[in-house]
Amino acid sequence: MLLLVLQKQVNDYESQRHASKVTIDNIRRILSSFYSWLEDEDYIVKSPVRRIHHIRTAKVTKEVLSDEDLEIL
Repeated sequence: MLLLVLQKQVNDYESQRHASKVTIDNIRRILSSFYSWLEDEDYIVKSPVRRIHHIRTAKVTKEVLSDEDLEIL
């Protein structure tokens, strides 16, 4: 039940704010940390966020500066 509520809240957040996949995955990570802490402290038996999977995002490769560019800087 709680898992469905969490998924709905994340989906609503994504659609209402037009949030990127990176933002949504950060929210998932924050929720996961919180519920893991609750689990470690024995407030809950099992974290519901375990069933929400990591959101894959494209990795951005940054351009490396050449020696000439570094000298110019």
